[in-house]
Amino acid sequence: MIALGCVVVFGLASGGSKGAIPTTHPSPLVATFDFGAVKHSMAIYSALTGRRVRQLGTFGSRLTGEGLAVTANDTTVFYVVQPHNSRQQSLDLMRLDVATGRRQLVAQGQQPAVDAMSGQLAFITGLASVEVRDLRSGDRREIDLERMLGHWFDPLNSQLAWLDDHRTLVMLPVNRAVLVSSTHKEADRSDAQCRSTQTSWRLVFIHVPRAGRVIARCRSITATAALPAPLPDSATVLAASPTNPTAVWIADSGDDANTIQQVAPSEPPRLVAELGRNVLPEAIDPASRKLLYVYGHPPALWEANISHRHLTGRRPLIARSNLGEVAW
Repeated sequence: MIALGCVVVFGLASGGSKGAIPTTHPSPLVATFDFGAVKHSMAIYSALTGRRVRQLGTFGSRLTGEGLAVTANDTTVFYVVQPHNSRQQSLDLMRLDVATGRRQLVAQGQQPAVDAMSGQLAFITGLASVEVRDLRSGDRREIDLERMLGHWFDPLNSQLAWLDDHRTLVMLPVNRAVLVSSTHKEADRSDAQCRSTQTSWRLVFIHVPRAGRVIARCRSITATAALPAPLPDSATVLAASPTNPTAVWIADSGDDANTIQQVAPSEPPRLVAELGRNVLPEAIDPASRKLLYVYGHPPALWEANISHRHLTGRRPLIARSNLGEVAW
């Protein structure tokens, strides 16, 4: 998806229905829009009214849609742009200070994910690896995926999300099939279980302790009627599970059976909610159990509560037909 503009939304997200998990902290939203070939912009919008609160700047035509993230205190936005140097093959990961509007290059990378509790930023670098940075101390840690997975695995464009144990990253590879192990010997033995297929999901759980060895594991999930095989053009969203600190929620729209499923490293998938047809999930806020999704013609951004295996309290938030990428 090409994202041509960005909107950051702040507002109080609270779950009011039974079965929802309420929250009392602001839940930021990052959404992308296309305002023309040479005018990509970023602004703060109200999550309660959908109205623009503050303009943060314009970006020419450089915004890519390869990942947006915001820190828990709503002070910093991470976004991805095309590099100024046309010879540079990888994208630039940038940070924007909400108060001052200052922009700063972080690294060559994409798909940023920020853990609210630990203050760690993870992103995929241009060198087929994942880098984890402590936003407080500045410490860096690089995870060499090519060494762990083999040269045939391409992590670029894969999705990243932190789980609620604040030590585990989950990755959904772009090719949806990947082998991960801590040694080449283990990888050779596991290849038959994690080989690419069109009838299974592949998730990578990467345990990143403060000290010690990084451990990565592959989880293979056979497609079912409730969790159909992923399609190449499906809209898929990852988010930490609010009920299991070692599990991830997967929202997928690749089939009529659009659902949110909970997946853990060693448990069978569990249905969280049925989304219905023509719902394109864009972002999940696990703290309040809210889903942002694109719906309607012309398409608009909607919000709903995730409650009792269904979406409740649906309401349109931003009526824009040029909506692109969205992230809480």
